[in-house]
Order: sequence, then C-alpha cells, then structure tokens
Amino acid sequence: MILDRKLQREILEVLRQVYPDDMLVTSLPGYVHDRQYMGNLFYLKEHGLIDGSDIREPGKCRSLIDVQITKDGLDFLAEDGGLNTILEVDT
Repeated sequence: MILDRKLQREILEVLRQVYPDDMLVTSLPGYVHDRQYMGNLFYLKEHGLIDGSDIREPGKCRSLIDVQITKDGLDFLAEDGGLNTILEVDT
C-alpha cells in the first residue's frame, strides 16, 4: 500500500467542512473501494485523525462506513496547530 498524502489531505479537508457531522465513505473525494483507498483511510484512523465504523464484508477488503474528523484531525489542519498546541504551552 502506498500512502497518498494528497488524498489524505483532501479527505480531511472535506470532513472538516461537514464537522461535527459524519459522512458516508462513498461521498469522500476519490472514493474507490480498494485496498489502496481503504488503507489510507485506516492510516488516518489509526493516527486518530478520523473516526469511523469498521466493517468486513466477505470477499471484499476491510472498510469504513460513516467517517468523521476528530479533534486531532482538526488540529492537524489548523495553521497554528490548534488547541493541542495552545494547551501544551508551558508557562
């Protein structure tokens, strides 16, 4: 599996636009139900940038259905690092 940073960023940007709602995976940019696409989604999920329901269908690769950007995903996209950066400042 190849990590596709452009695709990952596009997914996060779209999810940021609909936050706090979730979104069907099939509505995400570039959606294709294959290992490459799903691998990038699971990568984002494992890093805590998105959340979603994991499903397994016989004969198909593992998948996510409804996905939502997390607070860490929002902070990742924030130019200032988000609240995580602000709250971690030592005074």
